[in-house]
Amino acid sequence: MIIIAVSIEALLMIYKFALNGGGEHIIEAVWIIIAAALLLVSLGVYVYLGSKAEEMLLKNNGNTRKRTGKGA
Repeated sequence: MIIIAVSIEALLMIYKFALNGGGEHIIEAVWIIIAAALLLVSLGVYVYLGSKAEEMLLKNNGNTRKRTGKGA
């Protein structure tokens, strides 16, 4: 939700600066867009690493059950 809010805020800032002719403030909007992109990339890395950790956990859990003789 934060990523969507930051992206919309950046787009609104760019639109406002384009209408009002405030070109000197456009860099702030660009920084917000960069921040939103970094948040999106961070979320992607988090989801990827979480899925890998879950996969390793399930794989190790299956190996443990085979060694102890307990079935599912």
